[in-house]
Amino acid sequence: MSGKKVAVFIFVGVLALVIILFVVMNLFFSYMETNDGTDDTAFNTPSVYIADKL
Repeated sequence: MSGKKVAVFIFVGVLALVIILFVVMNLFFSYMETNDGTDDTAFNTPSVYIADKL
């Protein structure tokens, strides 16, 4: 049972980390876009930003 609990704990931890990272990236990229002055969209997701730069 302890092994299963550890696996679930690691999974939840990684999931939370990914969500936090995504939120931070979203805030960071939207901040960059807002202060860029070239794009008229104030809020941009990282995927849109990366695709735009590519």
